Formats: sequence, C-alpha cells, structure tokens
Amino acid sequence: QVKFNDVYLDGDTAVVDLAGGLQGGSLDESFLIGQIVDTLVNSFNEVKQVQFLVDGQKVETLMGHIDAGVPFAKDVFAQ
Repeated sequence: QVKFNDVYLDGDTAVVDLAGGLQGGSLDESFLIGQIVDTLVNSFNEVKQVQFLVDGQKVETLMGHIDAGVPFAKDVFAQ
C-alpha cells in the first residue's frame, strides 16, 4: 500500500514524498516509479522530472532495487 505524505513542485521538479515501509520486488518498484513519473510529466507541462523522498528524506532506493537518489525524467524505463 502506497501512502503519499506530500507532492509539490520545486522548479521543474515534482517532489513526491512517500510514507516509509514500502515493500516489493524490483518489478513493483519499477512500476511504482514509472507510473508516478509518467503521470506527472505527461499531465503537467511544468514538470520535467520527479524526485522521490521517503518521510521527507532523500533515499538511495524506495524498495531496495532501483537508485532513487536522483530525479527521474519521462520514460524512465523505456527501452
């Protein structure tokens, strides 16, 4: 279950602050990141990238599989 603490704009970066305790595999993590990034970037012209926080803090990863220390841009997992 994903809980959002806050979502706000910092320049062209949407900052998404999630509640801690996220669990899942690498596929779960990539789907979560991809869906949020694509939704925000495709829905709001001013959003060019998305930075994830957990409980207000930058983290290395959301669920232990993907580097979340830097912002994600559109089509982050497109091949």
